[in-house]
Amino acid sequence: MGEADHKWTASLKAILFGFCAGAIVCTVCLLLFAFIFTQAKLLPLSMIRPLVLIACLFGSFIGGFCAARKRKMQGMFYGLITALVLFGVLALVSAVKTAQPFTFYTLVACFSMLLLGAIGGILGVNKKNRRK
Repeated sequence: MGEADHKWTASLKAILFGFCAGAIVCTVCLLLFAFIFTQAKLLPLSMIRPLVLIACLFGSFIGGFCAARKRKMQGMFYGLITALVLFGVLALVSAVKTAQPFTFYTLVACFSMLLLGAIGGILGVNKKNRRK
């Protein structure tokens, strides 16, 4: 395997690792918010969308952070790509499930997720390792 193949494989592994971490965090946040929402009967239904967005943003941040930590270079790039993949999967699932077209809210969610993924990637690549 050549050096170019190794870089490509390492990049894909980092993005996939970041995507999986972000998807898990997003899912856990959604489950936690669903539990809180069902237990706190005082929350209005209008809180669902902001809570879903918060879960997606947190997932994007963690996904970008993990991808950049794995690759150890180009944090903003890997954070953006990871957040874009996460947004694409979430938007596809949402479009299939609800059959609603993309809206302004979708655009805001996309840019917000990309921004937080990039920030997570920058912080992930710049995080110092602990000495043991």
